[in-house]
Amino acid sequence: MESENENPENISLLRLQGKLDFTSATEFEQKFNIMLNEGGQKFILDFSDVEYMSSAGLRFLLIASKKTKGNVVLCSVKDSVKQVIEIAGFASMFNFAHNQDQAVEILTKD
Repeated sequence: MESENENPENISLLRLQGKLDFTSATEFEQKFNIMLNEGGQKFILDFSDVEYMSSAGLRFLLIASKKTKGNVVLCSVKDSVKQVIEIAGFASMFNFAHNQDQAVEILTKD
């Protein structure tokens, strides 16, 4: 998992890797909370290296959306992972982007 802050728009980027299961979702949530406490307001979650997501990953997405009042964009989400999000009924809660540049555009629209 990698993270960085994409200022000046106060956009934070979190790159996820591997399986988003109970263990990794817990680590992801801890890192997300640190970034949020450091002033992160808008988040790009890069799913380009995520192959699988469990209910623990879905739980975290729900928490992230609530804590940021919806200022989260999911980018580079593989079809199999997006299908899990859609089946859970969470797809309408998020904007999806093909890449990080498109995600930044979505978050900087007024």
